[in-house]
Amino acid sequence: MDKKLIIGQSEWSVADEDAQDVSHAVEDAMVNRTTVQLRLYNKERRPVTVYLNGATTAFVVFDPHGDPRPSQMS
Repeated sequence: MDKKLIIGQSEWSVADEDAQDVSHAVEDAMVNRTTVQLRLYNKERRPVTVYLNGATTAFVVFDPHGDPRPSQMS
């Protein structure tokens, strides 16, 4: 799981095999102002179901690279 989905202030992980479906579902919810059910993972890597209401959500960020940025070494 190296994809990341950020909804408001909440950050979730997306399994590689679900990334395309999640991306399309989020886009559909935002464009059509509908609610979708997403299969995601929390910070402890436990599976959760998140309901995204595209009519009330201001923005969503889908990061297909998701892994943490490398730290800077001195």
